[in-house]
Amino acid sequence: MGSTRTARPYSMLLLSLLLTLAVVTACSRGERPEGQSAEPVVASTAVAPDQARTAPASGTLEVPAPASSGTTIGGTFDRFVIRTGELELQVSDVGQALVAIRQLAIDAGGFVLSSSTYAQGEEEKRQTATLTIQVPSDRFDQFLNQVRTSPLVVEVEREQLQSQDVTEEYLDLDARLRNLQATEQRYLALLDRASTIEEILRVEQELSRVRYEIEQVTGRKQYLERHIAYAQATITLVPVPSAQSATGPAFDLARAVERAWQASLRFIGGVAEITVMVLVFFWWLWPVLAALALLALRWRSRRQAPGTTNP
Repeated sequence: MGSTRTARPYSMLLLSLLLTLAVVTACSRGERPEGQSAEPVVASTAVAPDQARTAPASGTLEVPAPASSGTTIGGTFDRFVIRTGELELQVSDVGQALVAIRQLAIDAGGFVLSSSTYAQGEEEKRQTATLTIQVPSDRFDQFLNQVRTSPLVVEVEREQLQSQDVTEEYLDLDARLRNLQATEQRYLALLDRASTIEEILRVEQELSRVRYEIEQVTGRKQYLERHIAYAQATITLVPVPSAQSATGPAFDLARAVERAWQASLRFIGGVAEITVMVLVFFWWLWPVLAALALLALRWRSRRQAPGTTNP
């Protein structure tokens, strides 16, 4: 009986220790899910910038709104590209091709900036034309294809297409313009609070400088917008070379005599022109030469005078 009574306190103590360990273990297991549930939140916030950088893989540029605008909403912009082209076309009729290409430009929503026609060759006057056209950029490829496949075009002798990406410059100008406009508003607020003439003059001076920069940035931005919206093509039209010009002109005796006669007349005219120029240029020398000739004659007559004999 004594041994049983002695073992009971030890068993109760062991049981209490086991219960304590069980409670501690349960508490530690209950705290781990909370710590693990917080970790994915941190991981998701760390991955978000990478996802934002990889989002514009489809060819668009993700541009966050400037901090000065007071918003965190980003805008998606296409690439801003200025497209230009140069074509040299051999056509069956320069005049008709010129009219046809002008009409194609108008149908595409564009217009003709400039055009000129001139003649080439001494033997055979061959009409050549050059025109500069602007059409909407989204119809530029269609317009060029219509020009190439025109029935008046015999051959495309030269074609050069260029694209200039101005996205970075355009977005930089846009941000600068917004900042300058905000600065202008701040100067206007300062101008309303200015109390002395010196303060007013100083604020107006800074305001004029900011407005001048706004005009410069606005002008450059509008220039880029026009050239982004409208692609430009310079087209040269040349006629099909004739058989005579391809094989070389035949010898013409009358034509050769006429050329020689004209060349001799030009030579005589050139010599006469040079002679007149020399005579007029050295006008001051002729009185001096005349005086020297007169003195020489008088000196010669005096030398001959003593040797003469009277009959």
